[in-house]
Amino acid sequence: MNKKKLLGFSIIILALFSALPKLMDAAFVIVTTCQPPVTTFSDGNPTFEISFPPGGGTTCDTIADCPKISLPANGTVFSVKLDMEITNPASEIGTPYVWVPVSEGADKDHIKQIDSSDCSIIESYPTGDNPSRTFVIPGGDVWVANRDSGNVTKLSPLAGDQPAGGTCGDGSCGTDENIYSCPLDCSGSVCGLLGTQDCRKYEVVGNYATGGGPRGVTGDISGNVWVGNRDGWSISKLDSATGAKLIADIAVAGGSYGIVGDPYGHIWSSNRSAGSLQCLDSVTNAITTVDTITLPYGIGMGKDGSIYTACYECGTVLKYNPVSGNCPAVLVPSATYDTGVVSGTRGVAVDQNDYVWIANSGNSTLYMFTDPATSFSVIPGGTNLIGAAVDFDGYGWTVSYNSGDVYKYSFDGASLNLECSVNINGNPYNYSDMTGLRTIPKNLTAGSISSIPLSTTDTFTICTDGIEDCNDPLSNSAPCAIITAFLAACAPDAMGDCEIPLEIFSMQVGDYTLKNLEVVYGKEVPVTTGGLVPCGRDWDDPSTTWIETDDCNFCFLMMMVNDLMNFLIMIVSAVAVLALITTGLMFITSSGDSERKNQAKTTFKYVLIGYIILFTSWIVVDFLLIAWGYLDPLGGEWNVICD
Repeated sequence: MNKKKLLGFSIIILALFSALPKLMDAAFVIVTTCQPPVTTFSDGNPTFEISFPPGGGTTCDTIADCPKISLPANGTVFSVKLDMEITNPASEIGTPYVWVPVSEGADKDHIKQIDSSDCSIIESYPTGDNPSRTFVIPGGDVWVANRDSGNVTKLSPLAGDQPAGGTCGDGSCGTDENIYSCPLDCSGSVCGLLGTQDCRKYEVVGNYATGGGPRGVTGDISGNVWVGNRDGWSISKLDSATGAKLIADIAVAGGSYGIVGDPYGHIWSSNRSAGSLQCLDSVTNAITTVDTITLPYGIGMGKDGSIYTACYECGTVLKYNPVSGNCPAVLVPSATYDTGVVSGTRGVAVDQNDYVWIANSGNSTLYMFTDPATSFSVIPGGTNLIGAAVDFDGYGWTVSYNSGDVYKYSFDGASLNLECSVNINGNPYNYSDMTGLRTIPKNLTAGSISSIPLSTTDTFTICTDGIEDCNDPLSNSAPCAIITAFLAACAPDAMGDCEIPLEIFSMQVGDYTLKNLEVVYGKEVPVTTGGLVPCGRDWDDPSTTWIETDDCNFCFLMMMVNDLMNFLIMIVSAVAVLALITTGLMFITSSGDSERKNQAKTTFKYVLIGYIILFTSWIVVDFLLIAWGYLDPLGGEWNVICD
């Protein structure tokens, strides 16, 4: 091939290469684009009011009560957040009672209902043989683990009309005053829900078999009841309504001496027989031994889900940080609370300030740690302290097995002070949840996704990985992917949207407001790139810095004029490209024809001169206007009317 033909082919290839990207500018694609966050519920309101009855319930018991959010059926969800705030603090029942089981003595095989305000005994209820551990739902059911009869007793509030809120003793506390306890200081001499306590009495509704020798009982975030069986070396899962076993007993190595359910779906067991702390996944029912402890006894939980286990032989309580994912293979204590006694730590409880209360039977002393290095202590008088508990008002409780006394203490910043005490006419052998503060109060579910439940003034994070960036595809974490799958499988309404129910389960009575909803999501939309008109389109072009769906205005008019000029330049360039292609063909086919060669040279020269004139004119105008200090009325450069 001669030099003239090579030059011609080169010109053609260069021209086509320059024009090819312009041909792709008009491509039509479907992309996921970020949408404004959803901040209102399906009814259009930014807030939603919910209420739970005594004993708890769910917001989706009826369709009308269930808050929902609407999202496109083809949406991709990146994060969902929601705040839940108590509306009427007086409606949230705290701890009107302390529940103490009597394992030996004159009133053995009973559980005592004690008024938390003055330590007076309200009622005594029969249980199974040798009751020892309790699981209390404020304003709701009470479960008692009976060591020797191999079962658990369930107590429920007496049915009756809502208390009228009258003065105690005046006959106006509901239709039957026998249903309600009316001590003079109950809710400030006012009985019922108009005060801060519900003075309702209870009844035994059933005894339900477990795996043998139950030493622990608790609940999970779905409302099921779990029982740790020391003699049967197993853990049982019961239906909270019927008491029936939901699954076969889960075999464990050794026997539990206390269990507690955390806010993340785990059941923790202090396994005294195996000398270990065990973690059970309440969904998969898989159990893992996470640490070795010498004779673990009582087990408690902090407000963030931290686990505290009493080591009897060590004289200490070990703290383990909360676990939000799967049960780990190994869990290392994050803090140690040392009573300074060789052995005897049994009961442990953690209050709202993260103060740790410990009952030590070795020296009959009640300890309260404000942090691992700072403690206060008191000797109540009764020996062999077994249990420790805290109530919703911040008071600490302990029980003496030998004397049968129950003590209530306050902390004034410098010492522990006795508030009241009562003798229960027997021997209490309890060091677990006597007041209900350590129950799992609330859990939020969106579609089929459970959240990490926090306190009522914090944010429920249903799904997010912390990035919450719709533009970052890596921010779509696994829980959000499941919500996205939920949207893909739903039947959309006429607007193409799906409603996701926000089902909130609570073991705590109260009135609450859902607010500060924020759903970050993307939506599949068709887009086209290129085009002369930059506004008033049906779809946005994600490749530009402006929104093509916005209404047209002066700025967009100037942008269109600029686009038109660029379009004309593109047309001129296309003509020039065709001229270059023609020039190349003329060189290739000239074959010694001097006239065609000269014509090709002339065409190439004029095309080149035209390009030089075009761009030289723009550069000269730009240089002169800048040199003269020209600014357009909108304050930008002369060739940029609007940003």
